[in-house]
Formats: sequence, C-alpha cells, structure tokens
Amino acid sequence: MTYQCQRCQAVFSRPGRRLQKFCSKSCGMFARDRGQIEARFWAKVDKSGDCWLWVGAHNGNSGHGQFQFPAIARGGRLTSAHRASWYFAHGEIPQGLHVCHHCDNPPCVNPAHLFLGTAKDNMHDAIQKGRFKFPAVMVGERNNRAKLTWDIVRSIRTAAAAGDNFGVLSRRYGVARSTLQSVVVGETWKEPGMLVQPRRAYGMIVNRAQKAEMRLLYLSGIAQRVIAAQFGVSPSQTSFIVRGLA
Repeated sequence: MTYQCQRCQAVFSRPGRRLQKFCSKSCGMFARDRGQIEARFWAKVDKSGDCWLWVGAHNGNSGHGQFQFPAIARGGRLTSAHRASWYFAHGEIPQGLHVCHHCDNPPCVNPAHLFLGTAKDNMHDAIQKGRFKFPAVMVGERNNRAKLTWDIVRSIRTAAAAGDNFGVLSRRYGVARSTLQSVVVGETWKEPGMLVQPRRAYGMIVNRAQKAEMRLLYLSGIAQRVIAAQFGVSPSQTSFIVRGLA
C-alpha cells in the first residue's frame, strides 16, 4: 500500500492493510512532540515589537539566529531560526528556496515578515534595499597593476594618429597589441566626452603610405612574412594589403 506522511508529506509504501500515518519513527515522534519543540523555540523569541527577535544563539557573520532541532526532528540538525519559524508556520521549505526577510532584520523570526524566494530573488532583494555593496573598481592610474599612465596613453593615441603601427607601439611601451588597440579606439582609458571608435578590420593601424610601401616591397620580391615583421602586422593582413584588398 502507498501512503503520504502526515508530517513531511513524503510518499511511502508499507506492506499490509493497516493505515500508516508517518513514513518513519522520527516523523511519528516529531508529530507527537511537536508542541514541546515549538514551545522551546518560541521561548527564545522576544515578541514585544513588530519584529519578533530571536534571543538565542546567533550566527556571528550574518546575524541570523540558530536553532538546534532534537535528534528525532529533521535529523537533529542546526538550522537558521527564521527558517525554523517558517517551517513551524507553513511546513516544509521546498528544496532550493531561501527564506527571506521583508523587514530586512536578520534576527527577526516573525512569520509575517518572511517570504520564500530563490537565491536570485534574495540577491535582487538585497541590492534593491541597499544591503549589497559592490566593491569599488580601481581603474586607470588608481589600479596598482596598471602598466600605463594618462601621459603614456595620450602619447600612444598621438603616435597611432600619426601612423605608427601597433607592432612598433607594442615594443615601445611593453604592452600587448590588443591592449593598445583598446586604448586607441577608447574602449579603455576613456577620457570625458571621448567617443568609442569602431575597431579596424584586422586589428592593426596602417596608413596609406605604409600600405603603398608594403606593396612596393612585395613587388620587388620581398616575402610577405618579412614585410609583416617589418611593419608589425599579421601575415593575413599583409596578404590582404599587398593584394590591394585592404
């Protein structure tokens, strides 16, 4: 025969025709002694205000109360007091859900101040109420790991506008070409009022005069890999340039 536990709502089966109310001995004992367990819980609650404050043991980090169930109940495990309050008022908490506070007061165990939500709901609620503080992001010269300064950044932008390619600038300033491109187009180290420019097709800046020189070298018999190394551009971009496609 199949039955549903009157305490934990679990579905279980037992042989025979005798009606079974509980899935286990612990559920039966808990149902019998629930009044005593609840009385022990509420004896540690101060109901003098709108928030019912837990006066028993607390978690030092979060400020939430802690309640120890007896061995016959819920495996005798330690749980948060506000979760125990929800359990006594409404029953089992669905797996994966948090018990959150409307009042934003961690020691409060008033069931009317509690609601169920996912971890995402809990985090969103904390952000909306200003409890979650995002760490300050240190950018630019304030970042102690930054290799560039504002003076160097302005020099890079001036040199790039004058026609220096990223290969030359990379060796000059000791940073990656991708970093240089982000600086030049304004994706990083953006100054007030500066508009972000679209990235060039192949990631390198080569002016018209340099392209013409690359084509002349190619026509004179210089290998594309040599030209690429000389101008600090990729072999694929060199191929496009010397064939007149870029």
